[in-house]
Amino acid sequence: MTAAEEWATQRGFTHGEIHGELTAQRFYERCGYRVTAGPYDEDGAPVVIMHKQLL
Repeated sequence: MTAAEEWATQRGFTHGEIHGELTAQRFYERCGYRVTAGPYDEDGAPVVIMHKQLL
């Protein structure tokens, strides 16, 4: 995650967005992401949308 976020900030991105399965939600929260929508069903799995300010 850190490498992807560094890549994004080097290219001018200021926030990250993840559509992650509920089973991975705690991992993304530990990385600083917060749920902004959901859950909703995607291909039979519950998914939440998460955001993080990168800069």
